[in-house]
Amino acid sequence: MAPSYSHEATIRALTSYYTFLTNLYLSPGTVIHPPPTGWPSIITQSLAPLNKNPTVLHLLQHIPYFAQAGGDKVVLAQGTWPVSYHDTNFQTQIQDAAQRKYLAEPVYEVTLPEYAVCLAKGTRDGYYIILDTSRGVIVWGKPAEPWGNKTNDLTPNEIDPEGPERWKRSETFEVGDFFEMLKEKFRRMEWMPHPSGATDVYEVDERLEENESCEALKGILRDAGWPGDWEGGGWDRKGADEKTLEMMDELDDL
Repeated sequence: MAPSYSHEATIRALTSYYTFLTNLYLSPGTVIHPPPTGWPSIITQSLAPLNKNPTVLHLLQHIPYFAQAGGDKVVLAQGTWPVSYHDTNFQTQIQDAAQRKYLAEPVYEVTLPEYAVCLAKGTRDGYYIILDTSRGVIVWGKPAEPWGNKTNDLTPNEIDPEGPERWKRSETFEVGDFFEMLKEKFRRMEWMPHPSGATDVYEVDERLEENESCEALKGILRDAGWPGDWEGGGWDRKGADEKTLEMMDELDDL
């Protein structure tokens, strides 16, 4: 059976992932939740430059966000931060077309249609997370290299002659399955809380698998009871933080 969009299920899946991250390593208060009536700052007029349909606007009114009070942004994956649709500064900035592209459009030379919205976007080493409400799916890709090509070096026609629909060819998941997959990456220590703090996630790739610092961090987490109860809790987070600080004093290559 093909997936279909559910307002309630999408909120539940995103909230579950944010709760997981809070249990795992985020500071209390990083995730903020809307009142029952939704974020009062999100109205049709405040997000009008994005040209989103009522389904998307209704969702953005009721999802949790990260409290980003300036400085380095907290991420939900390596180099990937949530888009702060509730924030009045964001709403002012998107009045400018260039700022709008930078803040809310994750794919090079593409404006997402009214039924699709960027939930999170990132740097060259990060990801984008797009919700397509028409199909009820999450589309996940890398901003700089969505199909193994560095888009900064290519024209739109060279990237994909089919034009603005090309973003749909990135990896696609049912919403609940997608956020469970992200949790699983942490459980398997493919992703780990970065020793430098919540402004990044340590992603283990082939280059890092045999890295001394990476293996030391994995050992610290295992000794602390990782992955605990599998929902981010049930392990010695404080003890692991202390051991990690000790490791950082000895190793400087993370």
